Amino acid sequence: MLTVDLDAARPASLLVVRGITADVVAELSVDGESWAGVGMDGIVGSFIPATSARYIRLRSKTDNGGLSLSLTELLLW
Repeated sequence: MLTVDLDAARPASLLVVRGITADVVAELSVDGESWAGVGMDGIVGSFIPATSARYIRLRSKTDNGGLSLSLTELLLW
């Protein structure tokens, strides 16, 4: 699992994830407690309803044998 803290809530309408090494579930949160799933269009990117987010979390959908997740790019617009 990978969690990114943006330090403050920011407007969010598009999440892009590139170079991910596993099939993941993407979630956003304003407070780090309540999470909302983001519909992924493959692993390249996803349009999301306009919202605010301080945290981005990526979780593997399957047991990846204890391997770490890695990615090359994570963008939030």
